[in-house]
Amino acid sequence: MKNDQFTVLVERRLKIRTLSDGKEADLVIRIGMPRVIEANGDAVCPVSIDGLFGRLPDIRGIDEMDALRSAIELVEKSLRGRTAEEIMWPDGQPYL
Repeated sequence: MKNDQFTVLVERRLKIRTLSDGKEADLVIRIGMPRVIEANGDAVCPVSIDGLFGRLPDIRGIDEMDALRSAIELVEKSLRGRTAEEIMWPDGQPYL
C-alpha cells in the first residue's frame, strides 16, 4: 500500500478518546519500508501516527532490521506515554 508519503509495510487502526471531553477519533499507525541510506548500511524507516502526530521523522538504525525494530518501539512508547487520552482497539477494548 502506498500513502502520500511512503510505501506502507504495516498499518494498525485504533481509536483514541480524550479523557477530558470523551471525544473519539481514529488513530492510524503506519510503518513504511526500511531502506538503506548510507554505504555503511545505515538505514531509515518511515513512520506516521495519524490522529496524534502525523508523519514523524524517519527512524534511523544500523541496518534495515534495526530501523524497523526502532520504529515499532517508538510507536509503542508514544502510545504508552499518553495520559490525557485512552487508546483502544476499534471495538472499544483497551489497547494497552
